[in-house]
Amino acid sequence: MDQTIADILEFVEENDVKFIRLAYCDLFGIQKNMAIMAGQLKKAFEEGIIFESRAFKPLSIPTFF
Repeated sequence: MDQTIADILEFVEENDVKFIRLAYCDLFGIQKNMAIMAGQLKKAFEEGIIFESRAFKPLSIPTFF
């Protein structure tokens, strides 16, 4: 599936997508996610997304002992 940014933006528009869920892993390998509105997607592709990590659940360090 070789899709361009234009293809993805077109899909979002044609299908009336409201939110895009972004998933990532933190430094400890714990999966996190956040959502952006469809109108922010083009800017996200062009400039990236900056977010304040403290706005999410408090950091919990896994115990390995």
